Amino acid sequence: RLMGEASFIENYRGDPEDMAIFTGIASLEHKAVTTSLALSHLVNFEAGKSNTSENLFELAVEYEPENDLGLPNGSWSLGASYTYSIDDDDEEEHLLSLRLDLEFGGTHEFK
Repeated sequence: RLMGEASFIENYRGDPEDMAIFTGIASLEHKAVTTSLALSHLVNFEAGKSNTSENLFELAVEYEPENDLGLPNGSWSLGASYTYSIDDDDEEEHLLSLRLDLEFGGTHEFK
């Protein structure tokens, strides 16, 4: 699966600057595992200053089993991702994250 997105945000973070974000994503599903690769280019527009940019690279893997492993009306998934970013000043950042999602279904009637 291939996806793309372009967005523009005015007054990013409440500051008098704007941001444009361009992202391309490729993902592959095989049985209970989904792997995705995302590339993003961010551009900050600040009045009276030079525009700055940042490039992001993210590789993510998510495991979502077909059975619920005993969760009543629920499901779970486990994911891990690595993100690398570099800006105009060649400052690099590395981020490793782990995620556990638990989803509980069902209904409850309030009286």
